[in-house]
Amino acid sequence: MENRNRNKILFLAITAVVMASFLTVSMIYGKIQTDMLKMIRSDGMTVSAYLENGTEDSVWQLNHLPYVKETGMKKNAGKLMDDMGIVDPEAGMRLSLEFYWNDIFCGELTGKQDFILSGCYVDAKDTMIEEPEAYISGARLEACSIDQFPCRILIDTDRDYLDGARVEKILYRDLILKENQQVVSMDSAFSRAVTKTAGGCGAAFILCLTFVLVLFLFIYDILYLSMGKDIRQYGLLRVLGVSDRQIKKIVYIQMLQVCLAGNGAGSVIAFIIAEGILAGRISRTNISGNGEGIRIAYGCFLPVICLLVFVVVFLVVHILLKKMLNLRSMQASVYENAGRSPKRMTKEKKCWKKRYPNPILQIAWMNMMRSKKKCLLIVCSLALGCEAALVSVMIGKGADIMSDLQQNPDFKICMTYEFCTALIESSQEKEGILEEPGDFHVEDFTKTEGFLPILDKEGRESFQILNMQEDPVIIIQKTGVCETEKLNQNGVLILHRHLLSEAAKENTEKYIGTSIGIYDLVPVGTDMSGYRPVPLVNCGYLDLTDHGFPELDVMWNGEKTICMAVSEDTFEELSRYLTPRTFQLSFDVEHGREPEIKKALKQWVKTINTGSVKQLSLICNSDRIVREQNYILAARYVMWTVSLIFIFMGIMNYLNIMLTDIVIRSREFTVMRNIGLTENQLKWMLTLEGLFYSMITAGILGSFGNGILYLTGKYMKGRLPYFVFQYPLSELPGILAALLLLCSLIPCSIYRLQNYGKSKAVM
Repeated sequence: MENRNRNKILFLAITAVVMASFLTVSMIYGKIQTDMLKMIRSDGMTVSAYLENGTEDSVWQLNHLPYVKETGMKKNAGKLMDDMGIVDPEAGMRLSLEFYWNDIFCGELTGKQDFILSGCYVDAKDTMIEEPEAYISGARLEACSIDQFPCRILIDTDRDYLDGARVEKILYRDLILKENQQVVSMDSAFSRAVTKTAGGCGAAFILCLTFVLVLFLFIYDILYLSMGKDIRQYGLLRVLGVSDRQIKKIVYIQMLQVCLAGNGAGSVIAFIIAEGILAGRISRTNISGNGEGIRIAYGCFLPVICLLVFVVVFLVVHILLKKMLNLRSMQASVYENAGRSPKRMTKEKKCWKKRYPNPILQIAWMNMMRSKKKCLLIVCSLALGCEAALVSVMIGKGADIMSDLQQNPDFKICMTYEFCTALIESSQEKEGILEEPGDFHVEDFTKTEGFLPILDKEGRESFQILNMQEDPVIIIQKTGVCETEKLNQNGVLILHRHLLSEAAKENTEKYIGTSIGIYDLVPVGTDMSGYRPVPLVNCGYLDLTDHGFPELDVMWNGEKTICMAVSEDTFEELSRYLTPRTFQLSFDVEHGREPEIKKALKQWVKTINTGSVKQLSLICNSDRIVREQNYILAARYVMWTVSLIFIFMGIMNYLNIMLTDIVIRSREFTVMRNIGLTENQLKWMLTLEGLFYSMITAGILGSFGNGILYLTGKYMKGRLPYFVFQYPLSELPGILAALLLLCSLIPCSIYRLQNYGKSKAVM
């Protein structure tokens, strides 16, 4: 025997699940891959962990760790004096460049010489913070007898799903390190991309579990609602002598056929939608300017999704079979799944007529409440689908980088890192270089000032604990973190980017409270014996890369820069002895005048940068928005499509549940007609049932759902500093209206189609 109607509904459900799952997973994974590529280019390297001052022994240790996939070596060996602006680079082309080793005692292969270009790579590093990097062969080091070690050892692990702090602890645990060696591990590009999309790997795992739960309910609802008819069928088979093992075989063969057909149909439809409809809008979007876009058709996910569907279907079947086979044969043959006898229904109808002038409302409510488990399944399925859509909308809107870009000023004019180092070396500054340019009106004008100090011997000791490859640029700025910490007069916090090793952290106490003497910049070779340093007090070390650390507007926020943060009062006091330097100007301009002012500013900066050293960098927010526009549109399209898929899943779930419910209630409807209910009353009863379901679901969304939205927004804000919590106020009414409309129309429509099919069959 075979429940053909149930199997048809289950086939449609599996097809919809496979299609929706593939599109959702592929689109989210495609966005994560695109974000990873952008972050790798911004970092300038594919790895996120390295060992400072590594040796040959360190390389041997790392290569014998099971979770280390590959190691590489990076040594700051020298400097190119020429700007490598290569047009149409090709491997094998010759370049004439001026190069000098960092080792002043090495005079070989220096000066103007020929290089052969082996290859090139695309990155998006901020040249205002760091200089572009070029790589030379190890053979050139050997030719000049320059030791490759100690150097920075780059570490590629298979633990990208862990945050940088945990990877760092694992490496410290498994490596035998010397005193001057330090492991540095930042969050991987994959981890940051997942955080940007879902809030982190942990949150992504919870979302995957939620998705599996939705899938489980999707299948369970259909099979559970049809269980009454199945139990009666299999009860009759057992009466006729069919064994439980044979019954299981019949059921599993039926489910296998349905799963194979549904998986095949869903896979074909999913690929047609992905490649034929969505690819033109998302996949071929030029994001980086190199013809790259978000790819969404990842065929590798289809076997996993199909296997997951098989597992869920057979798990549900196993649960229900266990319940069915526990019944005795006679019990099973007359089993009613939360149904009511005709006698009881007639009695209830008479009571309702006495109590209520129009009893259809009460009948609909009692129909819904008679099987609380069925009601709970339907409401949970609807609520999960709608809530998932609302959460994805909220995350998509809050994590949209456009909201971050729109908070930026129209223009920033910054002193470059290159010019800063030149100032320190020569102690000469062009007067008025960062005065307000032009004669136009500006708004929200902000000037970032600081000092470029020279440290005395005692002050340099406070910085020796930091693990640095070369002498850093030290600046003094006033920051809000000092006001929060409530430092004493002349107190200073040393802000760095992960330059304290685990061993060094334990030794910071002996430096806290010590004096840091600072001088103003003076020309190289000046006799300092007649100068008196300004004393500051070391109040501690703060790592700018720590999770939850507030975003600070620290200039040249790279690993080669260390900021001494002081309070407003201390900064004013230092201004009496040190020369304030204007590091950055930021401002907005009158609406509508941005294009002409941008053109004038670019020309002005170009005039300033005519010398050998690039002095100023102009950042136009409109240019950044244009560069990111394609990515923003593609990312929005992905998130909106995912939200629609979640809504579609909820609707399909409800549609399948109602279709199954009405099919198996055909006997009940016949009894209702026999006890006096008209066709119009039956249709109105089904409509009211749908309205009740939608109102209960709306109540859940307005109570528990709002709590989930709030907690998710709070979590995302902690993971993404630029995340802006935006309650989906404009989307919620649309979702609720669609929920109300569909829940009220679907049952009645299915009932009409069923009756139409029956009447047509009779004719």
